[in-house]
Amino acid sequence: MNNFILLLELTSGICWTAVYIIIIYRAIKDKVVGMPLIALGLNISWEFIFSFIYPPPTIQRYINFTWFIFDLVIIYLKVKYGKEEFKDIFNGLSDKFFLPTIFITLFFSFGFVYLSVPEWNDYKMGNYSAFIMNALMSLFFITMLLRRRDLNGQSIYIAVLKLIGTLIPTILFGLLAPKYGILANKSSNLILFLGFMCFFFDSIYTILIVQKYKEAGLSLFTRKPRLINSK
Repeated sequence: MNNFILLLELTSGICWTAVYIIIIYRAIKDKVVGMPLIALGLNISWEFIFSFIYPPPTIQRYINFTWFIFDLVIIYLKVKYGKEEFKDIFNGLSDKFFLPTIFITLFFSFGFVYLSVPEWNDYKMGNYSAFIMNALMSLFFITMLLRRRDLNGQSIYIAVLKLIGTLIPTILFGLLAPKYGILANKSSNLILFLGFMCFFFDSIYTILIVQKYKEAGLSLFTRKPRLINSK
């Protein structure tokens, strides 16, 4: 494989791996998981399918497996810390429905991704399902932030790394893939459009995160209270 393509895959993989690590760190710190449940269900389903059922013939297979392991940790943290948020979302619904909701979400998420592969002839890299999921996830992160009205479980690093981690595959699989023979013999307008959607909504999410930092009087990169110049 061309070294440039390998570099792009690795960079995207590192960015998304960092997103997962920071989500785990913030979840332990804030006792709130900064990933919406549906996004988590879609992610772990895609990562399982494209690690074990349809593994891609590139380094991406090992990246997918790494993400899958981190998502297992995030699901554990969602189970551990998610009951209060669940009751808030569903207007006080008993938490006895919490675990069934997680299992149902995982079941339907897996079914969507698994059945989409033969439907779209998406065996090679899982790009179509991945970009549709990413577009949905970008929206879910915005709605999560607006609903919570605070920064619990979230950070500027998650926002920026998520944006970069999806922008790179947009360029790779939307524009460069045909040249290097890793997707098809022509560019994909659908992937470019979905990638643009991701970039657009990820940019909005990043702007909203920055605004929340300012409202809370926190330093953007250290998350500590900003020093106010008294002069």
